[in-house]
Amino acid sequence: MIGTSAVNLMGAVGILLNDDGELLLQRLAGRDVWGLPGGLCELGEPPQHTMTREVHEETGLEVLESTLLELLVTPHRQLPNGDEAYFYTAVYHVTHWQGTPMPDGIEGIDELAFFGAEDLPVLRGLPAHWTVHWLLTRFQLVPERASNFTLYPVFLTPAATPCKLSSRGRSYSSRPSSVVRARRSNST
Repeated sequence: MIGTSAVNLMGAVGILLNDDGELLLQRLAGRDVWGLPGGLCELGEPPQHTMTREVHEETGLEVLESTLLELLVTPHRQLPNGDEAYFYTAVYHVTHWQGTPMPDGIEGIDELAFFGAEDLPVLRGLPAHWTVHWLLTRFQLVPERASNFTLYPVFLTPAATPCKLSSRGRSYSSRPSSVVRARRSNST
């Protein structure tokens, strides 16, 4: 906050899908909540560079090509320390990438895993919730499958509040069945 005014904070996230159409998510250490790789822009850094940098830092993957899908903004937020902000997030679909996903162990990323559209865990953040809608539409799970899912209101959910995607009362917050699953090693 500058004086008593709220600030705009810009960030970017990447949507990475494997050959089976599964979404790469990351879990923060000590939490059972998952989100997309990404983060806040450094001073003067373009959002696409932020996404490329953050994906590499958090997953070890190299982004080769991406497309901007959406620019999201959260409602006005008051942070626990009293600061006030609006968060703007550029959502990119990473169409070409290379490498093997591996948690960095530096930014608190404990685990990386690919999830199918119908097996998503508890998600954190507006970009992740927007991505659920994008995936369901992309894989034509809407409208014929939409009645099986409960999607909590995306634009009414504060970015730090976890949401669940559930099917007929079953929560998809259990461990993923994934093609690639990586856990940070505690050995040095």
